Amino acid sequence: MGHLSYCHQIETVRHLIKIKSAMKTFTLSSLVILCCLGAFAQKAFINGVPVSVVDAGTIELTDSLDRNLYMTSIAVTSDAKKLYTSSFFKTYIVDIATHAIEDSIEGISPHLRAGTNANEMNGIRNASFYTINTTDKSVDSIALPNTDRMEFRPDANEMWVTSDSVIHIVDLESGASLSSTIVSGSNQYDGSDLRFSEDGTLAIKMNWNSKTVAKIDAVNKSVTTMMDFGFAASLSGVEVTEDGSSAFISCATNNRVYKINVSSMTVTDSITLDRPGFGMYRHPSNGKIWVVGHFDDIIYIMNPDDMSIEDSLEVGASPHIVRFVKSPLGVKESIETQSLLVFPNPAQDHVTVQLLQGTEDSTLTDMQGRMVNSGSETTAEFQLDLSDLDAGMYLISSGDQVQRIVVR
Repeated sequence: MGHLSYCHQIETVRHLIKIKSAMKTFTLSSLVILCCLGAFAQKAFINGVPVSVVDAGTIELTDSLDRNLYMTSIAVTSDAKKLYTSSFFKTYIVDIATHAIEDSIEGISPHLRAGTNANEMNGIRNASFYTINTTDKSVDSIALPNTDRMEFRPDANEMWVTSDSVIHIVDLESGASLSSTIVSGSNQYDGSDLRFSEDGTLAIKMNWNSKTVAKIDAVNKSVTTMMDFGFAASLSGVEVTEDGSSAFISCATNNRVYKINVSSMTVTDSITLDRPGFGMYRHPSNGKIWVVGHFDDIIYIMNPDDMSIEDSLEVGASPHIVRFVKSPLGVKESIETQSLLVFPNPAQDHVTVQLLQGTEDSTLTDMQGRMVNSGSETTAEFQLDLSDLDAGMYLISSGDQVQRIVVR
């Protein structure tokens, strides 16, 4: 299948609407600029035979990596330029823009995960934690017993490695050294998946052997609640909403996905999939949960609010891992200049928008690039009514400035 690159077409739309706020009503007429990349690149890689390349905005298979080997693990560097894929025999380095395999590292094939340092890729295998230098391909390692899964903690330079009933916390700032451990399970083989809230303050870990779910204060490194999940069958996947209010547990033997209220650590809802669901991954822009159907070569797209299955996608054989390319592309410099301010963020009913460089055309779009509101502002500060919008993430742009907002 040929590679379909992301489109950069610009669509001009003129639209008249009225935005009512507590302060005033604006009549808006503006130039709407829609970019298919958005603030975050809508691309995902899914391991298997072959590795599948997916447009994560339209949920379409756009390409595949032409390898006959099963890729046991995949990870994206923090600068969104390289994809690392490991087979049973070696690790391949792939250019994300072209999908071409550029290089490989012989004799190492770990479970891969990236932190925030674009010059490093981390991996675990058996009793070792690896640090791969992405520049010269050199590999360092430290000893960790019985490694199983690994997750990078947001807003902290830490890699959390699960191992039997404990979590090893590796401090990447100090050159990959073991800083502490957390007892997170009660049984051997409880070294299962864990996920963090977006701000990195909360972790939820499933313990598949003891059939429990741990709520962890990630800042203080302590388990605050251990939830009994013995009523369910084999636990196979876990994910958390961006704000940490809800968690999800998949169970492969009964095809169910359970929703947990994290505050009370109680099950509030569940759905039954057509086939078993395994790993779960939160889309970094729209918050949808991608549930991996490992035995059926399918990805289910689940709405975290009502747990409805909104879409599905057939991918390469035996998928297990989804990695989103979530670094800002194209508009990174615009976001960092901060000449467009939006507050409060997250918001519920309205936001205040400040245009620090004077009046400009403004546009509000969802993460699929669909226009929600647009207008030509006559003041450098105004309020935007959000009361009719669904909860989720949106992009507000003015001139060459873009800011992401969360509506709850």
